[in-house]
Amino acid sequence: MVISAGKSRKNNEAYVILPPGTKPAIDMLVDKRSAVGVPATNVYVFGRLNADSSMAGHTEMKELAYKCSGLRYPDRISSRRLRTYIATICQVCHTFTFYFMSLQCMQSVCL
Repeated sequence: MVISAGKSRKNNEAYVILPPGTKPAIDMLVDKRSAVGVPATNVYVFGRLNADSSMAGHTEMKELAYKCSGLRYPDRISSRRLRTYIATICQVCHTFTFYFMSLQCMQSVCL
């Protein structure tokens, strides 16, 4: 695992744990920054084009949602709702996994 330190919103140290396979991808992003217009003075991995600030994921998500012409309710696409949906799916998957593992254990004991 690669551990990278940064600053949180409250200016405390924040750590991000990344799998080792992501380091080459991040190195490639950093190497290609100047080719796409990210200034050399921008210190962020996901820096904005022609600016010294970082990208805001929730803002980018909103912009993309409104650009998709096939969406009936683009205002319903939000990062908060996405996090809630992912948490719900994880809980459902965990419940089903636990349920099926319990069934397998019970079958192996009874047979």
